[in-house]
Amino acid sequence: MTDDRPIASGDGHDLPRLIDERVPGVAAVIDDIVEGFEGLAEQLDPVRDSDKIKRAREMADGLRYFTKDPVSSKFFNTIGNPWTPADVTIIDMGKFAQEGYEAQRSVAFAGCVSEVLELAEANQASDRAIYFIADENHLFTKIPLLAAMETRIAKMGRKLGLWLWLATQNLKDFADEARKMLSLLETWICLALPPDELDQIERFKTLTSEQRAMFL
Repeated sequence: MTDDRPIASGDGHDLPRLIDERVPGVAAVIDDIVEGFEGLAEQLDPVRDSDKIKRAREMADGLRYFTKDPVSSKFFNTIGNPWTPADVTIIDMGKFAQEGYEAQRSVAFAGCVSEVLELAEANQASDRAIYFIADENHLFTKIPLLAAMETRIAKMGRKLGLWLWLATQNLKDFADEARKMLSLLETWICLALPPDELDQIERFKTLTSEQRAMFL
């Protein structure tokens, strides 16, 4: 039987407090959170809380990955600056778009989505729309977690004046989790397509014989 209670519950073991004690009054970085999880594992009772200890150490090990890799540490284990409001913000994933950097890409993309949704919610009474445009979008939708995030934008964004525009040349890398998100899009713009690409579109959208003939 496993213990599904939160790791840091109301029993005096408090992860935020442990992190704050390590860096009082200073923004925490991943190293501090790793140390917080390790400290939490040390404080828990090894008999009563064995499952919690295991989970705390697994989380510490997972986060430590972002501190040991030099590239990851440069971006995720340092104190950053707030995202400055602007009419246009362009984010280039750079190295994180390459194979083997899916974890870093996921964290970076999740941060962007969170920031854009917060901005849209704060300005939902405005008559000025926000456009979230993702080029080479298969880099994100091939990761089920990120496909779910884009689905959230497509589902609730229109209520906030937030519109999702996606561009890709590779639909075969769209995870099946992207099906719901693609079904929520109002407009598809398709250039001339070979038959195999049409087959990929039909994974998510039904085409009539007349529509197929228009593309070929």
